[in-house]
Formats: sequence, structure tokens, C-alpha cells
Amino acid sequence: VEVSDTSALAAQNEASRRMASVIEAMRNLGIPDERMKTTGLTLTPIRDEKTGLQIIGYVAKNTLTVTVRDLSKVGEVVEKAVSSGANVLNSLIFQVSSEKAKSLKSEALTLAVQDAKSQAEVAAAAAGTKIVGLKSLTIGGIYLPRLIAGAEVMAKETYVMPGESQISVSVSATFLVE
Repeated sequence: VEVSDTSALAAQNEASRRMASVIEAMRNLGIPDERMKTTGLTLTPIRDEKTGLQIIGYVAKNTLTVTVRDLSKVGEVVEKAVSSGANVLNSLIFQVSSEKAKSLKSEALTLAVQDAKSQAEVAAAAAGTKIVGLKSLTIGGIYLPRLIAGAEVMAKETYVMPGESQISVSVSATFLVE
């Protein structure tokens, strides 16, 4: 929520009133308090453009971060926030929940190690040998992307298309052959 006024108190009060309305709207959508977090609260003077010395007003900003787990609800959440008083959308960040990330990392790592072993078996067979063990295994980076999209909210309908993300895992394996 961003509000301008000639009075600092009036700007802050109006920003607080609007944010209370936004928070109540989020609760009405079933978003629990633990998935809402105040991430910014500022009051900045607006100065006269000619001299830059005289304060002619104030801008109050109150920023709320809302975590939405059901992506099909993101558009509805944005629309409800705007209709309840929010007038700036800083960004949408799409990321995997920590529980899902742990599962996906394990799955990706398992697949990467299996792929390394499979490639080693093919190479060993081509060389007339076979894999008899693992000498060393090094796990490289595991990358879970975050997609950030930013925009000022103006439209009546908000369409959110998170798309697909890929998880990258790298492993380096040294196998024993005979």
C-alpha cells in the first residue's frame, strides 16, 4: 500500500487503514496469519522540486508479503488485495516449498547418480570391463530456481502463468572397474 498526503500522520494512518483491509481480505480468502508478513514500512518526505528543501508532503508505504500455496488462487489473491486497498504489486516470486524442495532434491540427486552409474556401465562394457564398485562421489550444485515477476497492478483481471521450472543437479562419480 502506498499513500501520499501533505500530513505524515494522515499518510501513515491511511496506509495502515488500507493494509488492515488487505490483511482482512487475505484472511477471508483462508490465508492464515503465519503466511502473511510485514516486510516494509516506510514514511518518506516529498520535497519541493525547485529547491529540494521544503517538505510538501509524505509517502507512506506498508508492504505485506503473502505466501500462497495453491497457484490457482494467485490471481484471486492479487485481485482481492487490490480491491481491498493495495495499489502496488512489487513482485510475484514462484518457488518450491521447503518440504517439496527437499523431496525434489532427493529425487533429482537419485536420478543423477543412477544416470552417472548407467553411463559408466555403458562405457565400461564398451571397454570390455564391468563396474565393481564406487571409488568416489562428489555432489555439485543443486539448483532450485525462483521466478520473480514484477508489475504494478492495474488490470481488473490478473492472469498468472508460473510456467515450469527445472531442477539441476550435478554429480561426479569415479567407479571401480575390473
